[in-house]
Amino acid sequence: MRHVGRLWFGVSAGALLALPAAAAGQVVGGVVVEQVSLAPARGAVVTMFRADTGSGELAAAAVTTADEWGAFVVGLPGPGAYRAQADAGGLTSPLSKPLEVAAGDTVLDVALVVPSRLLAMAYACEGDSESASAVVVGHVRDPATEVVLPSARVTASWRDGDVLRWGDAEADAAGRYRICGVAPGAGAVRLRAELLGRQGPWEEVSVQGPSVLFHDIGLGIRTRAAAGPQDVIRDRIQMEAAARGLGDLSGQLQDQLSGRPMPYAIVRVEGTSHQALADAEGRFIFEGIQPGAYALEIYNLGATVRSEPVEVPPGQNVFVGLRVAPQVVALEGLVVTTRSAVEQITRLTPFRKDVLYGEPMALEEYRGSRAYEILGRISPGLSIREVTRALGPTWICVESNRRVFRLVDAPSCEQVEVILDGIRNPDGALVLRSLPASEIESIEFLPAVQAQQMYGTFGNTANGAVVIWTRGRGPYVSPLRNRR
Repeated sequence: MRHVGRLWFGVSAGALLALPAAAAGQVVGGVVVEQVSLAPARGAVVTMFRADTGSGELAAAAVTTADEWGAFVVGLPGPGAYRAQADAGGLTSPLSKPLEVAAGDTVLDVALVVPSRLLAMAYACEGDSESASAVVVGHVRDPATEVVLPSARVTASWRDGDVLRWGDAEADAAGRYRICGVAPGAGAVRLRAELLGRQGPWEEVSVQGPSVLFHDIGLGIRTRAAAGPQDVIRDRIQMEAAARGLGDLSGQLQDQLSGRPMPYAIVRVEGTSHQALADAEGRFIFEGIQPGAYALEIYNLGATVRSEPVEVPPGQNVFVGLRVAPQVVALEGLVVTTRSAVEQITRLTPFRKDVLYGEPMALEEYRGSRAYEILGRISPGLSIREVTRALGPTWICVESNRRVFRLVDAPSCEQVEVILDGIRNPDGALVLRSLPASEIESIEFLPAVQAQQMYGTFGNTANGAVVIWTRGRGPYVSPLRNRR
């Protein structure tokens, strides 16, 4: 809890500085944590209710979203009595104690505890109430990166007297698994996870009577000391093949009566941890959704409405127009595209001149290459040299013979633009020197004309652009990495 508290105070100070002036009169802040682990409830929806002094009824007065550390800060419309409540993935915290907020008050000690999704999964085991059996729940994770592994298969075995029992489960989109019906006298349960043909070691958890046991299973998805290039290639091919089954779910919210966009509403994919805040035009997007049918829940000033299920086919993208009324969400303009992951990366970088990904990138990873070394091999039209500086690290200068203009007697370097995960990087030269191939999903060079068409004429695009997508993001991102 000390860890959460330390982070909370650091984050809340920055959040206070970002509050609009109109909201600075009465401010309430705090932290949202998960019941069992006390981990920050990232993205939790926090609603402030105002208590009617006459009837005691609660009315939604403000809503916000907790940041990555579970911290939140919200401005209130006026002084009065308030209570706070948080929702994380459909699980709701108890209402906070009443908060008497006077004009100009700042209250930053609100702690909200949302129920544990793992406990809810354990209590949902069917047919175990009379048998008084044990339940094992937890996450499947890559021990090297702590990334959760959706769709991993978990196998369990235990002794029930003289009989060896078996159970299995599939991890959900957040990497959570559940094994029901474990004999309370088993003594120990052996667990092992498997994904994409790779099996983890057997692990044991001790059973002491009817109980809920929490245990995270480790399953390494990366080969740290590969025997050869084929091991690295196999890992990358497996990850890219899995990524091709994902789809994007996007849409726009509109008021059903006026037809106007509904801005800044919170949209959640029911049954998953996916959550987004609509922009000023009511638009939202969820990237990397597993195939299936999903209902969307829309939160707007404490009111919640739910759509009919939307089908996301494997490897395809879906757009929905949502006409939102107080009680119902009508779906309009459903558009299903048939763009695969390969077409997705081609769409984002249509001028494919010098590009490396897939098997060739895996070979670069095996060699231990850096980004600038890969560039030199895939694009002969680039001049790459090291520039020693009096202060700071060695600078990597990348110049193109296809640049638009050339400075006469340039003292240093006519640097190209570096686009990392879709964002201009001001330290691009240092990124090219330090970024290893093991962290790169794809890398390409765009000549000046194409670079300016895609990224504008300012910056260094007149000299071309190096476009890099890392393995944690981008069009080839694996479902095994950094998914919310």
